[in-house]
Amino acid sequence: MAREDKAPSATPVEIVRIIEQGLGPSGFSVFGESSRAPATLLGQERPAKQFSMRSGNPLFASQMIEHALEVGLYAPLRLVVYG
Repeated sequence: MAREDKAPSATPVEIVRIIEQGLGPSGFSVFGESSRAPATLLGQERPAKQFSMRSGNPLFASQMIEHALEVGLYAPLRLVVYG
C-alpha cells in the first residue's frame, strides 16, 4: 500500500495569525541580510563596503498586489548601503 503525503492544511485566518507572529514591532519582518566584500565603485579610489537587507510585510504586499500586480517587483523592499 502506497503512503500518501498530505501537506498540513490551515485556514486563511490561521495563516494570517502565523504571519503576524513573525512580524517585528514595526510591523515588518526582515527576510534576509547580506554583507559583501569591499568593491571598487566607479569614480572611487578606495573600495566600499556593501550591506543589503530585504524587509517587508507579506500581508501588506499581498493586498497591494491585488490592486497593482507590478508591486510584486518591489516587494519585499530592498535596501543597499555603501560605506
